[in-house]
Amino acid sequence: MPILRKQFLHEQTVICNTIIDDKRLSYTARGIFLYLSHLPDTNAVSLAVITRQSPSDTPQNVSAALKELERHGYLSIRPP
Repeated sequence: MPILRKQFLHEQTVICNTIIDDKRLSYTARGIFLYLSHLPDTNAVSLAVITRQSPSDTPQNVSAALKELERHGYLSIRPP
């Protein structure tokens, strides 16, 4: 059976499979990384902004996932 591939003309985000395959990370952390990856580099993002994007996650869950990403070298958190 052939594999159907879709060509994207714009609005796509390409990331390395390393983070997808990193078993040290929760799915919440991986999802937040994907969300952050699609934003322009100039965006400053707060905990509140990320939490609004996923109402099913509490600020505590989002904060823990951000710390998880930082601990494993995928994210650098800077004070505002």
